[in-house]
Amino acid sequence: MESVLAVATVLRQNKFIQSVNVGRPLLFSVQEETTVHMGLMLSVNTVLRELHLVKYNLRDFGVERLAEGLYENPTLRHLDLSSNRITRDGAKYLGKLLERNQILEVLELGQNRLENDGAITLANSLRRNFALRSLSVVNNKIEGPGLVQLADCLEVNRTLDKIYIWGNILDEEACKAFKALLGKLRLSEENTDVRAYEGGNKEVFLSQVNHGPNTYYYYSPLYGPESAINHRSLMHNNYDSPVQVAATE
Repeated sequence: MESVLAVATVLRQNKFIQSVNVGRPLLFSVQEETTVHMGLMLSVNTVLRELHLVKYNLRDFGVERLAEGLYENPTLRHLDLSSNRITRDGAKYLGKLLERNQILEVLELGQNRLENDGAITLANSLRRNFALRSLSVVNNKIEGPGLVQLADCLEVNRTLDKIYIWGNILDEEACKAFKALLGKLRLSEENTDVRAYEGGNKEVFLSQVNHGPNTYYYYSPLYGPESAINHRSLMHNNYDSPVQVAATE
């Protein structure tokens, strides 16, 4: 825990580091002191653009602290909170963040417990957000009503063009909603992890497609297929990163 606190303290004054991964730390406390310090760091840091807190044992209280730190943050574009313990209450704080912060472009919330209420909260906030471009809510126990609301918000929000939903409860209404998005080309197949098809009775289903958010924008392989994939994502999102520079020279 002391190491994570030290990282948060250093980042309050650091002017060079743009990407940090503090995933899966060995924390022997349930008080979320490290998350409080991360939130304070985000309130003053003006350089960091990418933060990964995967398997951070993050709860709703910690999400509130992070959101408060990001309300006025001018630089962070990619926030990865996958594989934590965020529930519908935490989604309320994330919803407020999306309404107030028009800088964040990538939000990863996979493997949490948002459920329907959390998804609906996010969908309502996304109708008033004009910056987020990629959202992942895979494996969050979201049912049809929540997924339909997320699909509907894309009709209003024209900025969000990547959404990943596999691993939730894909009932008929949810399948129809995402089939409509794909059919109207509001959502392209390469920007989601599902594909629509019809069964024998013309029932609509969704199958999984091996697509997902590119996890690391700044530190990716410079050679091979994975590098090419990340390079295309960088070009699409107009990230100014060492990977983009290296790939274009």
